[in-house]
Amino acid sequence: MKGKITAILTKQVKGLGDAYETVHVPHGYFRNYLLPRKLAVLATGEALARVEALRAQQDRERETRRAAAQQAAERLSGAPLTFARKGEGDTLYGSVSAKDIAHALAEQGFGEATVSTEPLKSFGTHQVAVDFGDGVAGTATVEITKEEP
Repeated sequence: MKGKITAILTKQVKGLGDAYETVHVPHGYFRNYLLPRKLAVLATGEALARVEALRAQQDRERETRRAAAQQAAERLSGAPLTFARKGEGDTLYGSVSAKDIAHALAEQGFGEATVSTEPLKSFGTHQVAVDFGDGVAGTATVEITKEEP
């Protein structure tokens, strides 16, 4: 029983491949490690067809998420996020962090977005990069105004 066997990974295996990828592995590795841990199944015609159906479904779901993220990025450019903070002169007492901005985006219905910026420490208008995932990014306009006493 020397040689290799064709298997389909059911989960990502470090150093071997991603989920639903077809790999060629030694018989013993498949029988003693991958199969008992349910990390792979034998690549039969039925299993290959099932994997192709799963890939197609994942591609449709990814495209739906990407379209929603694209719409969110377009909506983001329409309205600025406004924060009122205390401060003196041009400098804030404290800052507006990426976490504050992400929380404000979530409250406005933009969902899970990753904001990458250093803490904003001055009054005025700032442009901040926002990542919506699936390769979609946008720019948020953040306005920091003085809080009225």
